Amino acid sequence: MKPLFSLLHVSARPTRWEATHDAWMKACDHPDSVEYILAVDAGGAFNRDLLYDGVRLVVNHKRPCLVDACNLAARNSTGTILVFVADDFFPPQGWDTALLSVIPDLEKPYAVHVDAQDPWPWLMTHPILTRKYYEQDRGCKGELLYPEFLSVGCDDDFTEQAYKDGVVIQAKRLKFEHRHPLKQGIHPQNTGDPVYQHTNRNEAWAVKEQVLLRRQKERSGQKSICVITPGTPFDAKWLREWEKLFAYLLVRFSVSRMYGTSNNIYRVRAVAAKGALALGLTDYVLWIDSDNPPSLDAFGHLMAQIQASEKQPEMPSIDIIGAWYRYAGPDNEQTYIAAGWEMDCSKQLTEAEVLRARDAGQLLEDIAYIGFGMLLMKGSVLEKLGPQAFTPIITDEKSGEFMADDISWCERARRAGYRIFIHPLAFVEHLKMNPVPRAKDAAKGRVVSISEPNQNQEIAV
Repeated sequence: MKPLFSLLHVSARPTRWEATHDAWMKACDHPDSVEYILAVDAGGAFNRDLLYDGVRLVVNHKRPCLVDACNLAARNSTGTILVFVADDFFPPQGWDTALLSVIPDLEKPYAVHVDAQDPWPWLMTHPILTRKYYEQDRGCKGELLYPEFLSVGCDDDFTEQAYKDGVVIQAKRLKFEHRHPLKQGIHPQNTGDPVYQHTNRNEAWAVKEQVLLRRQKERSGQKSICVITPGTPFDAKWLREWEKLFAYLLVRFSVSRMYGTSNNIYRVRAVAAKGALALGLTDYVLWIDSDNPPSLDAFGHLMAQIQASEKQPEMPSIDIIGAWYRYAGPDNEQTYIAAGWEMDCSKQLTEAEVLRARDAGQLLEDIAYIGFGMLLMKGSVLEKLGPQAFTPIITDEKSGEFMADDISWCERARRAGYRIFIHPLAFVEHLKMNPVPRAKDAAKGRVVSISEPNQNQEIAV
């Protein structure tokens, strides 16, 4: 009888695959419905004599890499539902029954997005899909994973393609477990495990950057956006909100993402900007700081406004527009908006001004500086200013006083002729300052009209 499930277990560890196998089979309600395929690279130390009954070994004679081994296992599978398994991926009890409960039709193309409890909840790090989706033309040259990847990047690509194909079933109530070392704050290269080190080698990351960007461009003629998320760590709330935004972006844009880390907080944005520009010019660039959970609602307002200005010549050209948020003052008693009319901190924007503009349906324009909690700009702005625009501007040579990197960037943007806008409907939280009391000041300010789509209307791309 044809099996219902094909477990595609890719392993390069002769002594660890057994524990994973036992966990999956013991947690299965109907083991007779499962075929277990173990894929290994040629030249490994696997002893066929020690294989369990019911485990089929397939040997990868191509490149010694995760992607080729997984694709080999998929080609040898016969099940209706394919599940990618690795040595560090474990199931909940009754996983087979649970998956059947969320897939409405086994004869249609679906990919199931479960909660793998890993550091990247927006990715399907271990694909689960129906055979109908596997056999569908997904631009993968007939393979499960795009064959030009070596390891890293294949899950990004699978996720993006599945969302664009509209086949994803959100099943986050199903909690699998990815026991990745990053969950313990350990980089894979520092584990001492040669498999993690091989999987995360520099060559594999270089291939990811090259191939993923090309695949994103091939996938659609949609406009492109690079999301830059400098800093670390990202807390649980940030990750939950990012997951929503990421899923939204995937089906509407060609999406790339650039992280940025540095021991110097005044260099992290420059590092991220340099990396983003190295990937190539995109139509838009979205900045999200690590202490501002990304709001899908706020992004919608920002993008609608910037695209409206592109289509309506009579509107002011909007190249840089941001969301607003509050932060605590030095005394931790007063609160401020992370923006100002002038570089003088005594001229900071008040919450009352923002709320008044919101009530009047108007943007705030000619802002001197704005925090980078959520800032949307055209890609041409980042290209023109370059990463050096984040170099802090010295304001007093004797004392060594300087403007922070984000404020320095805003100053250089204004010198280059750009105007900075704030959308009063676009608000993001500041994890260091929530909740806070609302201000009562009288509102003043310079404003231009908001052009918003209907709430039920899609953002045009």
